[in-house]
Formats: sequence, structure tokens, C-alpha cells
Amino acid sequence: ASFNHVASHDLQEPLRKIQTFVSRISDADKEVMSQSARDYISKIQISAKRMRVLIDDLLLFSRTNTTKKEFIKSNLNELLENAKGELTEVIDEKKATITTSKLPKLAVIPYQIEQLFINLIGNSLKYSQPDIAPEITIESHKVNSSDYPDLLDQNVKKFHKITFTDNGMGFDPQFKETIFVLFQRLHSKTDYPGTGIGLAICKKIVDNHKGHIIADSTPNQGSVFIIFLPD
Repeated sequence: ASFNHVASHDLQEPLRKIQTFVSRISDADKEVMSQSARDYISKIQISAKRMRVLIDDLLLFSRTNTTKKEFIKSNLNELLENAKGELTEVIDEKKATITTSKLPKLAVIPYQIEQLFINLIGNSLKYSQPDIAPEITIESHKVNSSDYPDLLDQNVKKFHKITFTDNGMGFDPQFKETIFVLFQRLHSKTDYPGTGIGLAICKKIVDNHKGHIIADSTPNQGSVFIIFLPD
């Protein structure tokens, strides 16, 4: 809770001031500045914006750890629709197609599962291949934990296996475990903006649900993320 307070107030306040003062430099002021001074102003704005995203993501990660975990019987199809609604602009902009099979009703922490879906779909959209419309397929099957003895809690008999498959740029499969580590990035922040927190949040959410998440990929052919949630 103390970290949440620091992140939401103590870190945000000086950042707000930086952004406010920079925004007060009018176009008229910029006219009398040298080109290098204008470039510095632009770099300050970009860095402040990146810092804002980082603080927001850290806050989200911390809340995933600390907030009260209330499990509510929820229709995952509705949570998925909410997630897609949050990403409407990017989906439209990239002309993405999302194909979904029917998802189950499960006792979950609704806002966390919605965030999980936002992060996974958002990841596929962000790392789509240039000039190729993203295609994301989401499928769900009920499986026996005994079929995955090294992966799943054998005290729980049934799990729902939810698979997110895309046709994006993919990644080297040697990183299929480290991508869930906080701040782990496989691409430069200039090419792909982000903080390296999104997939760590996914793992934390799945852990909170006593489930499991794994990933695999072939470079330039796409990625697959598989979530196992207890029945």
C-alpha cells in the first residue's frame, strides 16, 4: 500500500509539474529558440510521457500483488468483449481480426482477467508484422491436469486451457520463460514503446488464480500464449 501511495502521488507530482511547465512553452517561445533547444524540449516531453506509462504500469503490477482478491463467477466471454472494447482503436487501425471460440464461466477476479486479456491481445497487436493485418485466434478447451503433470497442480483435476495464437513477428523461443520477468524487453523501446511490465502482470494475474501461463514462438511466424485456469 505504501508503494501504491508513492507511485500514485509522490512520483506523479513532480512528473505532472515537468509536463505542465514544458506545455507552457508556447509556439511563440519556440520560434525564438534554436533548433537544438526545440529538440531538447521534444525529448523532455517524450521522456516524461514514457515515465508516466512506467509509473502507471508499476502501479498496475503492484495492485495486482496487493489488492483484495475477490473471486466472482464470471462469463469470460463478457470480460473478453470488455478487453476488446478497450483496444478498439488499435484493432481498427491495424485492421486486426480476432476469432474466438466460446470461453467458460469461472470464479475469477474479473478486473484482473480483463487486464490479462487486454495485455495479451495488446501484445499481439503491438508486435504484428509490418504490412500484415494481425490475426488473433482465442480458443478454449477443458483438460485434465494429469495430462500436464510437470505443469499443473495435480490436486486440481480439471483446468481450462485458453490459447492465444497470432501471426505476428514472434520471438526467439529461448526467451519463452524470461519474457514473463519484470522489465524484460526483447525489442528496443524506440522500435516498440513499452515498459516490459505487461507480461509480468499477466503471469502475476494467472498466479493469483492458481493457474499457469506459458509461451512459445517461431520468429516471423507468430506466437502462442497458453493460460491454464482451474475449473
